[in-house]
Amino acid sequence: MGTGSLSVVVYSLPSLTVVSTPTLLCSGQSAKLTASGAGTYTWSSGATTNTISVSPTVTTTYSVTGQNSSTGCANIASFTQSVTTCTGIESLAAHEPVLSIYPNPSKGDFTIASDREITLSLVNNLGQVVKTVSINASTNYKADISNLANGIYSILSDDGRQAIKQKIVVAR
Repeated sequence: MGTGSLSVVVYSLPSLTVVSTPTLLCSGQSAKLTASGAGTYTWSSGATTNTISVSPTVTTTYSVTGQNSSTGCANIASFTQSVTTCTGIESLAAHEPVLSIYPNPSKGDFTIASDREITLSLVNNLGQVVKTVSINASTNYKADISNLANGIYSILSDDGRQAIKQKIVVAR
């Protein structure tokens, strides 16, 4: 009796990620859920795009199946969209972005932290953007701006809900 060989190819499952913009909703607001890490997507709602818009009135969990187009391997990811009632001025104020920048003034090393994902621009006195940073609450991004000249700079952002503007001072 003869022998033979058999090759088996094992493909890995797609590594799915789901993000929400914004991360916390007031009841009645909409968010955009975006899935990445696969070639095709099917949401629990039946949508077949990588991005869907949702408007839940209570905290809701969504699932998406992502499939690798070349191998046919599929994986499932779940995402829970948080919703709060936001029923008054105090409640609404609690959901405005919190931005901390310290120490200020500084010799050039600043720590910038936020309670949500946000992109910030560092602007000089001439209105030129000299640095852009993206941060989120889990990383407490530390911005190294030690290469900047002495002076006053503005940190600007607009997350779609509230414009943020804060001054920082570089003094060596």
